[in-house]
Amino acid sequence: MANQKSPFVHTMIKCQRGHNYEDLIYYNDFGKRFRVSYLRDVPQKYIDDYYNCDLVNIPSKFQLSFDLLEEKIDIVKKTPYSSISNNGSHNSKELIKQLGLQNLTPTKFDKKNLIS
Repeated sequence: MANQKSPFVHTMIKCQRGHNYEDLIYYNDFGKRFRVSYLRDVPQKYIDDYYNCDLVNIPSKFQLSFDLLEEKIDIVKKTPYSSISNNGSHNSKELIKQLGLQNLTPTKFDKKNLIS
C-alpha cells in the first residue's frame, strides 16, 4: 500500500522570474501538473528565464487536491491589490499562505530538471 499513487499534490516548485515574479508549479503522483503564474500559459522563453528555484515536498497529511488548489487561487485572485504590490511574488506568497504551506522547508532545485 505504501507504493500506491496518490491524487494529492506532493511537490511544489517555486521559481523566480525577472525582478518581481514568482511562478509555482504543483505535481501529483499521476504526472499531473498545474502551473500558477502571473502570466497565463507561460511560454517556454519564460521557463528558460527561471532562476533561484526551490522544491517543497508537501506531506500527504495536507491532502492538497488540485480542486482545493484552484479554489485557493480564486480566493487570491479576488484579493484587492495595488498595481505596486500586485506582482507575481505577492500573489504566490498569498497562495502559499492560503494553502498553509508557508512553514514547509524548501530545498534548492536545478531548473534543468524542470519539465516544461
